[in-house]
Amino acid sequence: MTRLEKGDVPLEEALAAFQKGMELSKQCQDTLEKAEKTLAKMMDGQEEVPFEGAEA
Repeated sequence: MTRLEKGDVPLEEALAAFQKGMELSKQCQDTLEKAEKTLAKMMDGQEEVPFEGAEA
């Protein structure tokens, strides 16, 4: 991260790091949405669905 902030990274490497970050962000968002759905079901008194955690 420090190298990116300083601008010491070639463009291709910076783009690859950005793409990887976007993929990780999507995975985290998906995991969060699953957890929120599980909690909502539990709070509504519906059948509990076990939370599997990150599948990555």
